[in-house]
Amino acid sequence: MKEASTQAIVLTQKEKGILMHMLGIENPKRLPKKFSRNSFFAGEGHQDLPTLQSLIEKKLVDSGFANPKIFGANNKYYWVTEIGTQMIRKEKILR
Repeated sequence: MKEASTQAIVLTQKEKGILMHMLGIENPKRLPKKFSRNSFFAGEGHQDLPTLQSLIEKKLVDSGFANPKIFGANNKYYWVTEIGTQMIRKEKILR
C-alpha cells in the first residue's frame, strides 16, 4: 500500500465538495468508519471536469471509462484513490 505524501495538499472548496460527494460524506468532522460509496460519473463538457482533473493531478482521484451500455458513450468513472482516502483520514484535508 502506498503511503500518503507528507507534503501539504491544499484543496479548494469545490474540490472538497466533490471528494465529499464521491465518498458520501455529510460532515467532514465526523467521518464514517466505512464510506458509503466511492464514485463520480462525468462526460464531455461536464462542469466539474477541471476540478476532477486537479484532483487527479494531486493523486487524490483516478479515472477510467464507464460502461457505455449503462452510462452512455464518453462518460468517465472517477474514484478516490487509496492515497486520497489516507489523506482524508490522517491529514484531515477536508476540514
